[in-house]
Amino acid sequence: MSDVQTYGGDLVEDCLRLVEGGDLEGAQNLLFRVGSEPASQRTDERDAAPRLAAGIIAFAAGELESAAADLSLAASQTRKFCSSLSGVHSFLQATHYLAMVRRSEGQYLAARELLTEALSISEIKNASLQDVAVLYNELGIVCKYEGLFGEAASCYEKALFLLESIANVEDSDMASVYHNIGGLEFSRGDYAAAEMPARRAVAIRERVLGQDSELVAADKAALSPILFELGKIDEAEKLLREALQILESLYGVDHYEVAISIGNLAAIAQSRGRLEEAEALYTRALGALERHLGPEHPEIAPVLHNLGLLRRNRDPEQGCALLVRASEILSASVRSTHPTLSAITEALLDG
Repeated sequence: MSDVQTYGGDLVEDCLRLVEGGDLEGAQNLLFRVGSEPASQRTDERDAAPRLAAGIIAFAAGELESAAADLSLAASQTRKFCSSLSGVHSFLQATHYLAMVRRSEGQYLAARELLTEALSISEIKNASLQDVAVLYNELGIVCKYEGLFGEAASCYEKALFLLESIANVEDSDMASVYHNIGGLEFSRGDYAAAEMPARRAVAIRERVLGQDSELVAADKAALSPILFELGKIDEAEKLLREALQILESLYGVDHYEVAISIGNLAAIAQSRGRLEEAEALYTRALGALERHLGPEHPEIAPVLHNLGLLRRNRDPEQGCALLVRASEILSASVRSTHPTLSAITEALLDG
C-alpha cells in the first residue's frame, strides 16, 4: 500500500480544521464515526490516519500522555509510506505534533531531535515547502524555550521565506510564524519590534478563521503582554479579557491556555495596584499549570517568579522560597543565560 491517505481520506485535515476552529467535540465525533474501536487499540497500518487524528485531538485537549502514545504510533506507521508525497506529509505531520507534545512536556532536547530528524527526511524526500516551513516554525519555538534566540530567529526566517514562496495569500501557518516572531522579540525584551508581527498574526488569523477561533484568542493573548510592556495597558487588558472569554467558553476555566492568560492578567492587575486580585490570579494560574504540566515543568517558573516577587513584600521568607523553586526548575532545563533564569537569580541576590 503506497499511500496512507487512501485509508484516512481527508480525516486528519477535517479534524484539524475543527480543532483550529475550537470545535473539539466536533473533531471527536468525526473521529468516532470512522469506527467504534478506540484508535489507541488499532494496530493495522491502515489506521495511521485515525491514530494521527486522535493524537492531534488529544494534544488540543491537553491530554499529553494519550497524545504522545497515538502520535508515536502514527509516526512509526507513516514512516513506512515515505515513498509517496502523501506518506511523507503524514509522517512529518505526526512527527511535528509529537515534537509539540515533547516541547509541552518540557522535553526540549527530545523535541529538537524529532524535528531535526524530520527536517533531514523532508530534504531527502523532497517534502512540500509548507511541511518544511511548519517544522522550522516548531524548531524555532523549541529554540526560544531553550533561550537560543539567534537560532530561533533563523528558524522563523526560514519558515517565513518558505511560506512566502508558496503563494501571496496569507494563511494560518503564516500567522503562526508572525505570532512566534512577536513572542521571540518579547522574550528578547524588544517590545517595539514584537508589536507589528503580533498584530499581524491577529489580523491574518481573524481573516482566515473568524473572531471566535481558539487560535485568534491565543494570538490576542500573546499580543496583550507586548502591549502591556509598551504601556498600552488598557488595550492589553481588553484583548486579554476577550481572549479569556473565548478560551473559557471552549475549554472551561482550568485549561492550559486559560492558565497562561490568567497569569498575564495577574500582571496587569499587579501593575494597577490591585495586589489581592493579582495574588489570587497568580495562585490560580500556578495551580492550573501544576495540574496540567506537573510541579517541575519549566513553564511554571515565570508564574513562581512573579508570585514570589509579590509575596516577598509581606512575607520575605515565603517569597524567597518561591523564587528558589523557580530557579531550581529552570536550571534543570535551560541554559544559565536564559533571561527568565537571569531575572530570578537577580531577584534572589537583591532579596
